[in-house]
Amino acid sequence: MDQTTALFDVNTYFDKILYINMPADVDRNNAIIQQFNRWGITNYERVEGVVVNYVLVPTERYRNFIKFDDRYINGSLGCAEAHLKCIKLAKENNWKRVLILEDDIEILQDLNKLLNQNVHLINDWDLLFFGGLIEPEFRNQIVCAHAYAVSNTLYDDIIYMARPSGMEIDNFYAKIVQHMSYNHNHIGKYRIRKIEPFNQIVQNKRHGSNISMLCFS
Repeated sequence: MDQTTALFDVNTYFDKILYINMPADVDRNNAIIQQFNRWGITNYERVEGVVVNYVLVPTERYRNFIKFDDRYINGSLGCAEAHLKCIKLAKENNWKRVLILEDDIEILQDLNKLLNQNVHLINDWDLLFFGGLIEPEFRNQIVCAHAYAVSNTLYDDIIYMARPSGMEIDNFYAKIVQHMSYNHNHIGKYRIRKIEPFNQIVQNKRHGSNISMLCFS
């Protein structure tokens, strides 16, 4: 099919749309399902968040965190484990590509429209961001992990490298994966892309969440 005329449906383009939600966050769960219904998103699956007691975790796993208070470490470790859970689930099911969302997101535009506005990169990415904070002073790296897609070309590297990095999950994506991309280096390994217009999936803090304490930067 000609890429200039191809029509993409978010429910079939992604093998699964995964969203992370803690059992206690009932309001968030209801809110995100309402959004899915509003935008015609049907191919989704809830992934239960992970509770971590950092006292039982080797300090190497959070040695590069940007904060070290108990609440932050616990929340960041739990957040990272939940995202890894999504990646492992995708690998186990042999899904080619998945969209991963946190339950505090708000979708501002039809995702089908966004996909079809970006046909030029639709088959040219390993990590695809729908939203986040762009940091120009760090080669335009994108932080925040509330809305991004992952290709199976990247599953193993995330599974094997995220924990040893000792970083929060979004900082791992920003400082390791993105800086190893050929967006900045012609001999780089990964294709990091972002949907335009950017930040049509944003974080909404109306409901309290237990996934993580904040968006790391």
